[in-house]
Amino acid sequence: MKKNGFTLVELLAVIVILAIILVIAVPKISDTIDNAKRGSMASSVKMIAAAAEREKMVQETLGSTFTDTTCTGEWANLDASQFSACSVTFDGDTATVTLTGADAGKFPKWTCAGTRSSITSAKSTTAAPTCQN
Repeated sequence: MKKNGFTLVELLAVIVILAIILVIAVPKISDTIDNAKRGSMASSVKMIAAAAEREKMVQETLGSTFTDTTCTGEWANLDASQFSACSVTFDGDTATVTLTGADAGKFPKWTCAGTRSSITSAKSTTAAPTCQN
């Protein structure tokens, strides 16, 4: 008698092997995605800090004072759908930015703070990863 298909045991063996591969691969993929999000948020903090420092220098050169401490100006170029809060403080000419992710955005309830050269603190109000560099 000629065999034209796979037996039930062979199909079950393939399914078990695929399940084992998935159990190994899915956590690694999730970690990679979380690391990319952390890096993205840290990069946003650094770029906003650099932009705030430039804007402050421009304002002072023009004889004005920098007053936008909530990142609402065009200089911040902040996507309001991704971030619920942003604040800028200055220590001399160095800007420190604190950025909080929007609940419905890519960074739900993540908070990241730092300057253009480093991320100084990070926390999360959920079990989600935080923004450390």
